[in-house]
Amino acid sequence: MESKKIKKKYSTGACFQSELIALTKKYTGNRDYLVSTEAERERVIQEIIEDIYTFALPFFKRFEHIETLAERVHKSGFLPHRKRFDKFNPLTKRFIDFYYQGE
Repeated sequence: MESKKIKKKYSTGACFQSELIALTKKYTGNRDYLVSTEAERERVIQEIIEDIYTFALPFFKRFEHIETLAERVHKSGFLPHRKRFDKFNPLTKRFIDFYYQGE
């Protein structure tokens, strides 16, 4: 994710970076997809499509209400289901510093 407002202040607008699997609750480390057969490729494609609709699109939608998101990120990071995964990440800190208006 990038922010045009953050980019005006810093050299980059990046405020969050992650693999799709980290947005899900099935994260178990780096995940490789086996796609040696056509059936496996189709299954993997469908799984990725489902993950995009179930996890990525709702994640992106949170940015529509930036003040609410900033408050939530301040409390528990971008990925609350990952317990402190990104709470101290420099990109997360930059996002909080820029958008969070609380104490």
